[in-house]
Amino acid sequence: MPIVDIVSDQIKDAMRARDEMAAAERAELKVVEEFLPKLADEETTRAWVREALGG
Repeated sequence: MPIVDIVSDQIKDAMRARDEMAAAERAELKVVEEFLPKLADEETTRAWVREALGG
């Protein structure tokens, strides 16, 4: 097996491993995001600021 084939296989294996890790991290992120507070939209935030500033 030529060295180029070996290197090619190593690169492909590394790519698959990264894809698997990325998929696992996306799943973890989805769980973590469930516990994060939801952000208000811009208009709601502006209304809160107007109210806090008295008008």
